[in-house]
Amino acid sequence: MYGVQYSSERLIALFWRNIAVLAAALLFRWLWRWREGPKSGGLSRPTVFDLEKIAPYPSEQIKGFEKHRIRMALKKMDRINWLTVDRNYCSLYEIRNTLFNTQKEKMVQCLPEAREACQEALREIVTFLCKRYPAMFETYASSSGQRVRNNKTGEEFSLNGWDDSLSPLEIAARLSMDDMNIILKNKEGMHYMAATASCFQIGWRADERIGETIARMHAPVPQWEKEIGYAANKFMTRLAPEMPMERASYFIQVSRPGQQLPEILFQPDGVVHTDLEPQAEHLIIRKERQSFTRLPKSGALLFNVKTSLTYLPDLPLEELRNMVKEINSWPEDMAKYKGREHWGLVVHEHCKKRERDEVR
Repeated sequence: MYGVQYSSERLIALFWRNIAVLAAALLFRWLWRWREGPKSGGLSRPTVFDLEKIAPYPSEQIKGFEKHRIRMALKKMDRINWLTVDRNYCSLYEIRNTLFNTQKEKMVQCLPEAREACQEALREIVTFLCKRYPAMFETYASSSGQRVRNNKTGEEFSLNGWDDSLSPLEIAARLSMDDMNIILKNKEGMHYMAATASCFQIGWRADERIGETIARMHAPVPQWEKEIGYAANKFMTRLAPEMPMERASYFIQVSRPGQQLPEILFQPDGVVHTDLEPQAEHLIIRKERQSFTRLPKSGALLFNVKTSLTYLPDLPLEELRNMVKEINSWPEDMAKYKGREHWGLVVHEHCKKRERDEVR
């Protein structure tokens, strides 16, 4: 008898406890919504996001190959980090924004046959950025159609097709930290650059290279066509939407004292600069993370490039040693193309100095 009464009392207590918990939860939810206030313009309030604390995505280290050959060196893309933002976003955004606004013809070009692919690329990129960085990027419906908002810069862009002033690929390049390119295949089976929104080119400009085949663009590179021309074209033909790839590349750039970052990044005439005296503290290791993605609807190839800069004294010693090994392995034609005779001695002497300092 007493056991039955005890169980009933416990059930009643449990019931009222659950009621109290539910009431508290509802009250907390109401207070939180009251604190947030109403949503404005169809946009949700961004969550806490400290962009300045995000370190750059690690660049691929120089391997130190002692036998030279031109390599595609492709690997499966790190899809979670296809497009990344970091603490350098705002400073680079200002540079990209200025270049797009003042030298657009050199940065942005699109052939008519690439318009559909550019629109598809923008939607793919916006979808990714909103999912990867929801506090920074978001889409919303407006009276004029779907739009994307950059909560860091306050900019908004339409996703509903072409604008007289902004192409979809330029919008994508403004939102991200990458240069964007659309590659199509012509009737002869060769791939060519059909659209671009690129600020940080090396040795080319959009208005001079639009429509050129990839083979023609690489013609100045010694042995490129012979060693990997066929393989590169075959890769671009066979790349599947579900298997994006990436690769890394680096260049040694000569800069001058006091040179401003926009001028360092935009290098339409190349990076060797034989008119400048190479100094260790002003030599830059310029790296590119290059990604290849097949767009599922148009079948076009989206090729995006993110550039990072490291001054020679800041390069880790082990990577510096690896770079010296690769520099020494270059045949004469490649060494001349990359400017080794201009800056090579400076790099070697700097490496020796760093090694001596390490021993002390």
